[in-house]
Amino acid sequence: MVGGGPTPAYHSALRPVFADIRRMVASGCPYLGFSAGAMIAGDQAVLGGYQTGGVDVCPADWSEGLNEITLRGGLGIVPGVIEVHAAQAGTLGRAIHIVLRQQARIAVALDEDTALHSSADRATEVLGAGRAWWIHANELGQAVVDPVSAGQSVPDQVQRLQHGR
Repeated sequence: MVGGGPTPAYHSALRPVFADIRRMVASGCPYLGFSAGAMIAGDQAVLGGYQTGGVDVCPADWSEGLNEITLRGGLGIVPGVIEVHAAQAGTLGRAIHIVLRQQARIAVALDEDTALHSSADRATEVLGAGRAWWIHANELGQAVVDPVSAGQSVPDQVQRLQHGR
């Protein structure tokens, strides 16, 4: 379990054991990450930032002290990028810009009180009171945003992107 806190510090502290964590997850050990713990779980970890090209895309309060959106190699236990506090903190815009800048093929921005449950033998499931906002680029390079609430099916296009098809 990796909880909330300063994402850059968690990323830096856990980076030396990323391969060990990936092996544990691959062998069936569950991973629970919330807030910063979720943000480092993707192929790319969102360390922070609130601007792209000097233009604000989310509130500076969620920047982790960084100006430009900053990504680094993540744990790689879920595809793409995970963003958190989406609707409540206004970080959905950051996730959209990450996809538009082609820093990730897919991003998932999670609302408060919302979780994803993924396993090798089941489709990804949304749990909780909010939404999971799946973002990917279409063939024209435009951002497509698919909000999914608990009990709704994850769109086929998103499932294909998550599984590299």
